[in-house]
Amino acid sequence: MPKKSVSSRYVFLAAILAYCFFTAVFFSPCLKEIALSLIGPAEDNLSHFWDIWWANKVFVGHSGSMAFSNYIFYPEGSSLLFQAFSFYNLFIAVILKQFISPVFAYNLLILSTFVLSGIGAFLLVRYLTKDPFAAAVGGFIFAFNPSHFAHSLHHIELATIQFIPFFVLYFIKALRYNSKKDLFLAGLFFALNSVSSLYYFVLGVIFVCLGYVYLVFRRRRFFLPDALKKSVLTLLPAVLILGPWLFKMAKVGLNHPETAGLRNPDIFVIDLLALIVPHPYHALADSSIFQYINTRFTGNPWEQTGYLGIISIVLVILAFKGIKKQAAKYFLAALPFLALSMGTSVHIFGWQSSIPLPYALMKHIPLLSVMHTPSRAIVYVYLFWAVIVSFAIKYLYRAYGFKLIRRGLAFFLVSLLLFCDYYSVCAAITPVYCPPAYKTIGKDTEKFGILDLPAYNYMYAARYMMYQTFHALPIVQGYISRRVGKPLISRLELNDLSLQKLQLSVNKVKYIVIHKYLIPLEARGRIRLYKENYRLIYEDEENIVFRVY
Repeated sequence: MPKKSVSSRYVFLAAILAYCFFTAVFFSPCLKEIALSLIGPAEDNLSHFWDIWWANKVFVGHSGSMAFSNYIFYPEGSSLLFQAFSFYNLFIAVILKQFISPVFAYNLLILSTFVLSGIGAFLLVRYLTKDPFAAAVGGFIFAFNPSHFAHSLHHIELATIQFIPFFVLYFIKALRYNSKKDLFLAGLFFALNSVSSLYYFVLGVIFVCLGYVYLVFRRRRFFLPDALKKSVLTLLPAVLILGPWLFKMAKVGLNHPETAGLRNPDIFVIDLLALIVPHPYHALADSSIFQYINTRFTGNPWEQTGYLGIISIVLVILAFKGIKKQAAKYFLAALPFLALSMGTSVHIFGWQSSIPLPYALMKHIPLLSVMHTPSRAIVYVYLFWAVIVSFAIKYLYRAYGFKLIRRGLAFFLVSLLLFCDYYSVCAAITPVYCPPAYKTIGKDTEKFGILDLPAYNYMYAARYMMYQTFHALPIVQGYISRRVGKPLISRLELNDLSLQKLQLSVNKVKYIVIHKYLIPLEARGRIRLYKENYRLIYEDEENIVFRVY
């Protein structure tokens, strides 16, 4: 075996070990509770945890449907077609659930995305740069990019970025060569992307279309039969798999236009300044100046994160003259996705300019109009940014005449600087448990529902869904990505308790569970009104249970 190949293999193995180590470092506070608590604060992760329970109920328990549930938003229920299901993760989690706890399965899936995405990006960058050392750094940049870390605390489907570099690698190779293997793998990894997140399905389609447009300009021919055939065959498996689901989504969406009108696409965007300002999860985030800047950006911390890294930017600037020809196509590839991530117009320091962007058109296209979070397109920016930075590192190594030993030292120092610039630590976990209050609710033969209070807070609703994975009784509350229709919770009377009692009785909602620890101290006086109108059957320091009828 050639000496060069042996070196590349050793670097690849070392990179895998490094990605495993970095994952353990980033998530070190979570490891002690990995089988008992979910990674991240109590938010969307609880809803995704419910998804695993529901998928297991459907596929293993043969009860219910992945397209609809009245276990949430009881009694009417809601379509689940617009729920952010990650079918790949659900499939793996349902299998793992037969051997380990669902909490452990969820956390393992989150952690695996960092190692696997690092491997995929390493292979892509090595193929493009022909440099394993630079590829190791590129793999780290993509795998541990700030947006990936931020979403790993909240959205398992968006954290599942590991198939993107594999898809891009084999699609590029399929266009360059007449290899059936490369074409098959491009289609396979695009399908895995698509069943991981519908956002990545759409972004992948956009990438393929942009790839074709690039070839049109490069070859100066509009019709390219070979490239068109390969593009279609790459997309086809995912379209066949998701086609029935997308058709149902379109059908329901047309009958319920409110599913496409719930959010402003100019809230969850990447601000131009966010590319160079340390994000809310950064080690310097507590600095008053960075806190002030980040609070000016629209949206929430995990959707506004788009930090490229000061060290990375400096490396690219230092090497720009030497890499501009090689890296030009990757700058060009990143630019459309950067534009998409910014919404309908450019945002600068929280101010929305009048400079129009492509998302202004996308919001008028059926199905695409449901994608109200443009910032998620930043994942492709990070992929191409990893390639660009790797070219810069390769150039700088050669430009300054590093020998093998000096190169190893330089590689270590650059990696250390990049690690410090990208380092974030998961300081929040969410214990998964069921309050003892639910054990007092009788198992009546008739079907009945439970009202959890307080209401009208999506984080509380997600928590109630987590509790449901234990007590398995229908709940009036619920939290999914896009709710269809107007269930009882949307019209429930909260002030007139006599009217509320009538509503609950008519709809067979037999119990009310009030979570005292979620109610502000100044509002707990209302609990007395519930005690006057409903029959108290249980109370402890955290919860109260009332029987309605």
